[in-house]
Amino acid sequence: MDDLKPTAYEQLMTALEEADARTRTERADRITWLAPHRRMPAIVMGRTETMRVLTEAADAFVSGQFVASLVLVTAFVEHALMEELQDLGHVQGSCTFERAIQLARQHQVFEPTLVQRIDDLRLKRNPFTHLKKDGHAHSMGTRFRAGKVHPIQMIEDDAKEALQVMYEVFRTTLKTIG
Repeated sequence: MDDLKPTAYEQLMTALEEADARTRTERADRITWLAPHRRMPAIVMGRTETMRVLTEAADAFVSGQFVASLVLVTAFVEHALMEELQDLGHVQGSCTFERAIQLARQHQVFEPTLVQRIDDLRLKRNPFTHLKKDGHAHSMGTRFRAGKVHPIQMIEDDAKEALQVMYEVFRTTLKTIG
């Protein structure tokens, strides 16, 4: 009789199938939203870490992991911005993300509106990567109460904005070989 009891693995597989079915529509909606922003050439070469965070930022978004997506997007943008500053001779080695944004602004590395959007993302990301005191202006709690929006909707919107910025930075920094 014990042989007929589902194993823990079989129970897990059933639970995952049910979870997949429950979230399928939302994932499809996010894939559909992402598609026009994800325009990429057929072949792209770049640093392994940078290319991985580019891919995983989108994957996290599709899966509904909006904070992860935001953090990965800013990692990609920081990599791309730092590499651009190095290529232009404005920095050797690396510096903080905030300093890189200041240098990008100073040397007009990107359009001013794009640099401002990058800085806005940095501020939204910071409470997730650097512990802030309660009530900090950029914390998720302060922001969703001030905006009178559900926190999940707010962070999803943040992730969408972040992905748009990421792909704009990606396209802006593309270089051709030859």
